[in-house]
Amino acid sequence: MNLIHQGKVKSIYETDKTYEVVVDFQDKITAGNGEKNDYVVGKGLINSQISAILFALLEDSGIKTHFLRADGVNQLRCKFCDILPLEVVVRNYVAGSLAKQTHMRTGIRLGYPLIDFYLKDDVLGDPLLTEDRMRNIGHSDILIRLLRKRADEINYVLKAIFDSIGLHLIDFKLEFGHTIKDGTLVLVDELSPDNMRLWSQETHESLDKDLYRKDAGGIFEAYSEVLDKLTVLVDERKQKIIS
Repeated sequence: MNLIHQGKVKSIYETDKTYEVVVDFQDKITAGNGEKNDYVVGKGLINSQISAILFALLEDSGIKTHFLRADGVNQLRCKFCDILPLEVVVRNYVAGSLAKQTHMRTGIRLGYPLIDFYLKDDVLGDPLLTEDRMRNIGHSDILIRLLRKRADEINYVLKAIFDSIGLHLIDFKLEFGHTIKDGTLVLVDELSPDNMRLWSQETHESLDKDLYRKDAGGIFEAYSEVLDKLTVLVDERKQKIIS
């Protein structure tokens, strides 16, 4: 397969079908815009499986994504998309940069979800964008409203999923793109502990990449716990359908 794009922790390859690609998840883990990096054996497989489950659950809820199916070890078969140079971050609780840039204390639940836009550009440090800046860059009001709506819908579904398995969805990053085949706006990239904060509702411990950012260790175990909880949820839902 020919390489289309090499990211920090994922590679995208051509397939034998014009409108499909393979997304290959690697064991590499990074932080600080790639300045800190390491390898966690098995992380790529876990993240691909978590992403497959969450994309499928979102699709079942009527949210369009690039996901087609799991396609081999560490890989997802996805729709070929033109990716928007934006990151959409949804925050339900105060954590990370929001705590550092404001007077709000980490762990405080926000009165309503905060949706922020960032320019996807590593060289510039992925700067925060105002809607006025987005318009001047060339993004229409229609697109901005649609991205907000989709982000809010995705948050609603994901929060319910994680609540049901005893986890708080603190915040998460989304990326979107238009399918090459017909131009449909869909959710792309991945959905895993690499791009979301998940805290145990019982212990308030992190089960996400913050463990790596803080040199706390236990990445494989934490990610595996998230996958195990989601797998049990999916199995229980299947049993209800069968019965």
